Amino acid sequence: MRVCLDRIETPSGLLAGALAIASHADPELDPERVEREIASIRHSIVSRLHGDDHRAAVAHTHAVLFDELGFRGETDDYYDPRNSFVHQVLERRRGLPITLTLIYKLVLEPLGPHVSGVNAPGHFLARVEGGSGFTTMIVDPFAGGRVLTPQEVIAHVREVAGDSFPIDAERLPIATHRDWLLRMLRNLIGVYHARNLEADRAAMEELSRLLR
Repeated sequence: MRVCLDRIETPSGLLAGALAIASHADPELDPERVEREIASIRHSIVSRLHGDDHRAAVAHTHAVLFDELGFRGETDDYYDPRNSFVHQVLERRRGLPITLTLIYKLVLEPLGPHVSGVNAPGHFLARVEGGSGFTTMIVDPFAGGRVLTPQEVIAHVREVAGDSFPIDAERLPIATHRDWLLRMLRNLIGVYHARNLEADRAAMEELSRLLR
């Protein structure tokens, strides 16, 4: 984690942080293999593109990631720690909203559109912005790439956090990469505490202290 702090707000820094978290569960994790798997998915999308139309990049990304490869949210065992580890999510094609959004960003963003994490209570989302003629989108990778209206996002936040939570359609809470990784760690701290895995919980708390 210390290695990536100086570049944490870059895509490579975000991935390095996610891999540092995952390596706790799998010390033999090969970061280069993860990078190759992400690049392979992206290559299959690039092979279908003809030009730099951001709308086409999004459409083909959704077709590959969600329709063909079947990336979805894990609903059978939501609190399985594997749902928080990027290499496991790539292998199982199931995960939490935050890890699925991470993979979505790492696959799509090099193709042109800018992908931000929407740090909404209860459910992490992606905001996709493009060039001229591109309408900003709110995407739910957990729901197979469903596109949400800002009003639907606000309604969800109100349901989870109550009417007093400060949010509107123009100012959705965007996560820095530091926020992103801290939320991943908080998820794992909660999971490990609930399962009485105190050594694992303590390890996640130590990583979170490095980010604060």
